[in-house]
Amino acid sequence: MRKKRPILLLVFLVAVVIFAVLSGTLKDRVSSVIAALFHHIRVQKEELPALPGMEEYDIERSFDFDSSSGLDEWEQQALAPKSTDYSIFPAETTGSMVKAESQGGASAIILRYSLDRERRPFVSWDWKIGEFPGRKEDETLGKKKEFDFAAQMYVVFHAGFFLNTKAIQYVWTEHIPAGTVTASPYTKNVMIKVLESGAAGEWKREFRDIAADYRELFGRELKYDVLAIAFMTDADSTGTIAQAYYDNVTFGYMDQKPLSASDAGEAAIAVQEEPEVGENER
Repeated sequence: MRKKRPILLLVFLVAVVIFAVLSGTLKDRVSSVIAALFHHIRVQKEELPALPGMEEYDIERSFDFDSSSGLDEWEQQALAPKSTDYSIFPAETTGSMVKAESQGGASAIILRYSLDRERRPFVSWDWKIGEFPGRKEDETLGKKKEFDFAAQMYVVFHAGFFLNTKAIQYVWTEHIPAGTVTASPYTKNVMIKVLESGAAGEWKREFRDIAADYRELFGRELKYDVLAIAFMTDADSTGTIAQAYYDNVTFGYMDQKPLSASDAGEAAIAVQEEPEVGENER
């Protein structure tokens, strides 16, 4: 029986060579599959409709994550012993995005940036679910047990006292209906709003009027400036895997940009210097 092993090995190697000749090398085939996948992701992003009115808004910052340094201004904050992995995917190519993958971990990516509450701040972003976290129980927003979500976006507000800090948590759930709102099971200072439900594998574009959402969720007018923007993918409570993609994080103001003192002065001078139109020239 032992003498047959070299023969079987030889037959196996010949089969591999024939397969490689007829179908191309394994490396080429894998590369083709990966390239097709990347192309599919880019097409999905390119097909997202443009947000109406964006050209009229005052955009403070916009992150398209199209370079390997796209996350340099963002800070990762660990929320569990094991952190979520955030990376630019695919790096240095058109259509790059942030890939977030949690393998039983939890951490958020935070950008500290102040937005004036008086100027109707907004935030917009694209996101896509790669994999929802596995669960043993029904998905819920009201319990700490299995409180994991594949994609989340946060808007954090200034407060006079740290413990009074409030935040809006936008989530993409697997089964909970879009439009559902509730307080976080961890603190009433964080209000949750479900924006998307199900539909893993599809890119979605969001636009949120921050002051309007604050009024809806907290039942009062916004009295504090925005302190930070953050997004998170976590799977620490379930001990499973969650995956999501984030792109085109943009924020600014919905009102028109006010004139600076110098611009206002130049505009006033221009009005004063405008020649008067005579009766015969009208």
